Amino acid sequence: MKTINTIALLLFASAIFCQTTFDLPTDYVRGQLFFIDNVSNGQNYIGSPYLTDEFEAGKIYTDDKTYPAMMRYNAYADIIEIKTGEDSNNQLSKTKNVWVKIKNSEFLLKELPDSNLAYVQKLVAGDKISLWLRNSSKFNEAKPARSSYGTDKPAEFIMRKTYYIERESRLAEISLKKKDILALFGNKESDMKRYCKEHRLSYSEEVDVVKMLRYFNIN
Repeated sequence: MKTINTIALLLFASAIFCQTTFDLPTDYVRGQLFFIDNVSNGQNYIGSPYLTDEFEAGKIYTDDKTYPAMMRYNAYADIIEIKTGEDSNNQLSKTKNVWVKIKNSEFLLKELPDSNLAYVQKLVAGDKISLWLRNSSKFNEAKPARSSYGTDKPAEFIMRKTYYIERESRLAEISLKKKDILALFGNKESDMKRYCKEHRLSYSEEVDVVKMLRYFNIN
């Protein structure tokens, strides 16, 4: 059974490669590639520039069409990489009217408070308030030990999460702290406090904040 499932998965991935290569218009693809050695300078490192290292099945959505693709999000370079063959990949052009779904995660280009365009991951979409997550990866160079008693620190990619709430098509950064979350609810604050207490929700946990905002949007 395991062998059959593996073969089926390989055939599915192969079919997606073919559709991506032939169907996706060149307007949506950039030939510029990301080479990790250009960042690490050949150093050994820990961590990753990617949200997930493996390419995963997903879809690219344009104004009028949908294209299947194998993709991964590069959080260091803020690009969507597309697998176009067994040993080849390209990156998706940054276009506002194009968004992607990789596995169960949706990524859209949004204008951040600093006016830069960046990919953000949709956590909650609602009429009252939406919540977005930006994953970014920073590279720290290796550092030698300060003394003979210390140890060398390896080069490292460090993943960071930044949250944004959206109201009236404008994003504002928010921390997952009780006072900041409760401030979103206005005259519904008392009701939301009671809801959070009854359901034992934490203001610092992403999954719980998502539940709060979904409830708030429909009540």
